[in-house]
Amino acid sequence: MSFEARIARLGEMKEKNYAVPDGFLAAQKDANELLCLVRSSVGKPEDHPGAYDLKLSQYKQLLSVESRQLGSACRKLAMAEKSPEEMLVAMTSSFQVLCCLTEACMRLVKIMNSETQQEEIVAKIDEVVINYICLLKAAEAAFGKSSGDSSIKLLARHSTTMATIVSTLTRSLKMLLNK
Repeated sequence: MSFEARIARLGEMKEKNYAVPDGFLAAQKDANELLCLVRSSVGKPEDHPGAYDLKLSQYKQLLSVESRQLGSACRKLAMAEKSPEEMLVAMTSSFQVLCCLTEACMRLVKIMNSETQQEEIVAKIDEVVINYICLLKAAEAAFGKSSGDSSIKLLARHSTTMATIVSTLTRSLKMLLNK
């Protein structure tokens, strides 16, 4: 699949809305597809930079903004356990932000000349997406449960873990881009 086709697929995924009864499963499948899209970017630098290519300093800023937004969206997902509708809206929103972060990382990988650096970036976003899938599973388990339920506490822990991983992603990418 070409780079443009992968970006177009990401655009389609950003438009998705998740609903009961299979919204959590659909989002998990879509997150797995994100993994495939980003992993297929390694080792394929483009000869002709596209119109959306930014300077490395601009990528640092964009990735920082997207990472903060993802952390915030994941916290909202964890706090939405009182209302199933609110949780699905928060899940849809967080997935859209994850798609934006993934796209930024894919565009960054595209302009990196070093395959080692490409692999490092993909490994970092991989970790984010895999932990996001864990967050989705925890949200599904907590869906419709009372606030005292252990699945609610697990969801809060996954949200905290997600925020930490996203923060680590930002720091790691900034260090990588400063090499």
